[in-house]
Amino acid sequence: MTRALVYLRRSKRTEGGGIETQRAECRRYCEARGWAVVAEFEDDGVSGARDRRPGLDALRAAVRRGEAGAVVVFRLDRLARSTRHAVVMLDELRAAGADFVSVTEGMDTSTPIGRALFTIVAALAELERDSTRERIGAGLDRAKRAGKRLGRPRADFDVAQAQRLRAAGKPRRVICAPTGSRRADPTFAPRRRRGPF
Repeated sequence: MTRALVYLRRSKRTEGGGIETQRAECRRYCEARGWAVVAEFEDDGVSGARDRRPGLDALRAAVRRGEAGAVVVFRLDRLARSTRHAVVMLDELRAAGADFVSVTEGMDTSTPIGRALFTIVAALAELERDSTRERIGAGLDRAKRAGKRLGRPRADFDVAQAQRLRAAGKPRRVICAPTGSRRADPTFAPRRRRGPF
């Protein structure tokens, strides 16, 4: 028997019955397929534009632990609001060996047609990424030809004075006072970010 995880989300808590309607439809679908719903995850009042959500993060952790044979949602936009995020999520599920089902849209990657639909979505996402990259490149080229300076504006900062103050043992807050930025200190080395985000 396939072990199913159900994900539910509504953006506004004022949406009457949204979560319960989704829950009932997802449970009905799983029952019709003979799947066992082993857990339900929900984000109530959370925007789908956010990639990180408490319920979604818990779902992803359960999928990575191998607790699901399928993830069931009412509609794809409950899971992801952008093509990029949808493709990332579907790739994660596929890597973990879990199928994806959108009840109202008939998307089911456990079937050949569902897998084909997933491939089409992935191809469209790749086209969108490539088009965006080309537009950004063209915009940067146009700005360079127009003589615009790209990148952050430079701080008006006396490097020689900063080096003298640093050699005298002055703290960074004193050295950087003219610009109000720690990064203006030429001896400041920013800490590396840890983790994927």
